[in-house]
Amino acid sequence: MERNVKIYMEDCELVGDKIYFFSRDWNGLYILDYKSKEIKLIGIMPEEHILSRRLCAGIVHCHEMLVLVPMTAKKIWIYSLENRQWRGLERKYVTENDCCKEIFRAIKYKEYLFFIGSNYPAIIRMNIETYNLEYLTEPYNFLESKKNPSECYFRSDYAIQNNYLLVASCLNNYVLQLNMDTFEFEWFEVGNKDYCYSGIAWDGEYYWLSPRRGTPIVKWDGKAKAEYYFLPEGFDNTIYNFLGIQYHNGKLIFPGMMQDKTLIADVKSLNDVEVRREQYTFFRCSKKDGELSQTVDGLLRLKLFNQNEQYDVCVEIQKSELMDWYINREEKQYYGEKENRIRGEFSVLSLPLCIALLDKKKDMKHNELKIGVNIWKNVLS
Repeated sequence: MERNVKIYMEDCELVGDKIYFFSRDWNGLYILDYKSKEIKLIGIMPEEHILSRRLCAGIVHCHEMLVLVPMTAKKIWIYSLENRQWRGLERKYVTENDCCKEIFRAIKYKEYLFFIGSNYPAIIRMNIETYNLEYLTEPYNFLESKKNPSECYFRSDYAIQNNYLLVASCLNNYVLQLNMDTFEFEWFEVGNKDYCYSGIAWDGEYYWLSPRRGTPIVKWDGKAKAEYYFLPEGFDNTIYNFLGIQYHNGKLIFPGMMQDKTLIADVKSLNDVEVRREQYTFFRCSKKDGELSQTVDGLLRLKLFNQNEQYDVCVEIQKSELMDWYINREEKQYYGEKENRIRGEFSVLSLPLCIALLDKKKDMKHNELKIGVNIWKNVLS
């Protein structure tokens, strides 16, 4: 029996000497002191089941608030760091049954946050001060004919140049350029017809596009000219190689997604690249925060570029702590609506945890959600 449970995340946010993140596998908002490595649960997303998975994809800090980017959550939730209160903003049905579809990222610009729909067919512009929501759906009409259930419209990595936001399509060889002041857009065709992308980055002179499946890396001048650089041998062209693309200090980073191969390339010499045995749940870097990433084995890494410091934290809590946290919350207070997306058992409600709960004479069945039913039947038999 493992003593600790690793906490995986889709994203995190650095605020001072603390890191805020939301659990991928259950409903919990956490704070991490990366120096002392102390982890503390600070909040539960309202109106969602305790064991709901992948509620939140991104997290943004602004005006002493944490804005949680909804992946499968029904609302955009805002958590106040001052009074520890939650505020939920309904996101409307753009088409039938799409209110809980995924949004991976929100980008802060002036008084706005831009939520880029990944499976949700809209870009939402939220005024940070008034909480007013505006919707832009027209760009998705261009992609709809190529959409299938296993693909998303866009992934997380983006580029900003002045007042323009650029995101690369996962479905075809186009880049969407959004004017964040006017909320107007334009499409640019980049690369060959059979290309599609997992992200875009700006190096101060050129844009770089990360291949979605095994096709070349694309260098683009933002207009009509493109250059291509083929991946080294060993990258499978049938899977999603990279989470996206990040740029820092002359280097392009293509974080490994479906295999433990992360590509590092110098923008001046892309024919000479380094392949590292690294695979990530998320990876991002910026001049402001440095590098923030988590590997598939649960290691959270923070590199502070300005201070030349690095912190590695294995993000985990004791299994007994998770067990007590679950037991001590009344079902009726935290389960909310009955319509949930949990339909099976997963690592959080594992056999060792169930045995520990049984030892405390706790019946872990929940008939409506089918949580623990199979384990319970086997125990009774």
